[in-house]
Amino acid sequence: MKLEIKPDMCLEFALAKIVDGKQEQLFSEYFPNVGPLVAEYGGRNAGGVSVTGSNVAEEPEMGAMFLWPSAQAYHDFHKDARFQKLKPVRDEAFSYFSNGHFFDAPAAEIELDNERDYLIAITDADLPGITPILDAALTSDSPNQSHAGRRLIIAEWNDAAEQVSAAVSVRARINN
Repeated sequence: MKLEIKPDMCLEFALAKIVDGKQEQLFSEYFPNVGPLVAEYGGRNAGGVSVTGSNVAEEPEMGAMFLWPSAQAYHDFHKDARFQKLKPVRDEAFSYFSNGHFFDAPAAEIELDNERDYLIAITDADLPGITPILDAALTSDSPNQSHAGRRLIIAEWNDAAEQVSAAVSVRARINN
């Protein structure tokens, strides 16, 4: 997968865990209907991930990266009556959902291989033994400020990744 980041975009990272039995609701009712709406606001799905391990107590099983033109576009999307109608479908399907984390990613083209595992970490510290493919600070206007002062790191999984101490640390595989 090629992740193309442009200088006028913000990278959103989200994590979730699906309620057992709600997969069909999420994948047939929510995602097909919300995708075109996200696009109307200039957002686009930059890639999904399957989480195979994490330090998050709620044990997320999936994640997604979105590119947005601005925090305002994100806010406008969330105020849209069509999204408000879809939101309960999404909320009922997740037992855990953390979104709205916007990172100021540098303009780049990043290749992520769906046959490799990656470390995705949100941290305020250097990560010894980790060579980031992406290192992006949380934006000052991020809709969710729970990671203020931290940055998003994406790196190929290696032995050092097993020892990472971060606010959020996941082992993930790109799934699109």
